[in-house]
Amino acid sequence: MCGFIGKFGEKEINRDIDTRKIKKLINHRGPDSFKVSYFSNNTFSAFSRLSINDLSSNSDQPMLSPCGNFQLIYNGEIYNFNELKSELIKQNWKFQTTGDTEILLAGLIVEGIDFIKKIDGIFAFAFFNLTENKLYLGRD
Repeated sequence: MCGFIGKFGEKEINRDIDTRKIKKLINHRGPDSFKVSYFSNNTFSAFSRLSINDLSSNSDQPMLSPCGNFQLIYNGEIYNFNELKSELIKQNWKFQTTGDTEILLAGLIVEGIDFIKKIDGIFAFAFFNLTENKLYLGRD
C-alpha cells in the first residue's frame, strides 16, 4: 500500500535531513518509487509508491498538473474511475496516464472539491493549489 506525508507550515525545512527522515518513515509503504516535491522553504509533499493500476512512471506521485498549478498525492482506489474518466474526457481533459490518480487530479481541477462526492472507492489525498497557496485534504 502506498504512503504519503507532507508539511504545510511556517517552520523552514532542512531538505537534506528531512528527505532522509521522510524516506525512512514511509519507504516500507511502497517499493516502486519515492519522490519528494518542495514548494517553498516550508512546504513539501512526499510519496512512496506501490504500483498497481498504471505501472509506468507517468503515475508517480506527487503528481503535478499539466499546467503546473496543482499537485496531488493520493492513496486508495477509485472503483468507478472509468466512468469518471469518460466524463472528464467529455470536458476536454487529455489524460497522460491509465491510473486513477490522474482522474482524481483532473476531477478536482475541472469540477472543484465537490468532485469527491462522485467517487466510489477508498481514498485519502492532499491536493495543493500552488497559485492560491491552498491545501485540501480529503478522505472517504
